[in-house]
Amino acid sequence: MEPGKALPGSPVILYRGRRWEQVPWSLTAGELEVLSLVAKGLSNPEVGSALGKSRANIKKHLARIYTKLSVNSRVDAVTLALKAGIITLE
Repeated sequence: MEPGKALPGSPVILYRGRRWEQVPWSLTAGELEVLSLVAKGLSNPEVGSALGKSRANIKKHLARIYTKLSVNSRVDAVTLALKAGIITLE
């Protein structure tokens, strides 16, 4: 696998410190979809509307994403996911 590239549910390889390290993230397709929309600047209600889901459902998705990525904010989640190549801004 090429460093920084991943398919949904597959491990990601990141450069941490002075070495490449495999990070076993397993974001679901739904979580990746939510994260991609958040990366484009959409609010939780806007993401929910775009996906036909409730605001509460989007909050739950984001909470699971934060836990899986070991981050505390949407900015950190998006930054890490972009660097890892698991989402794009296209």
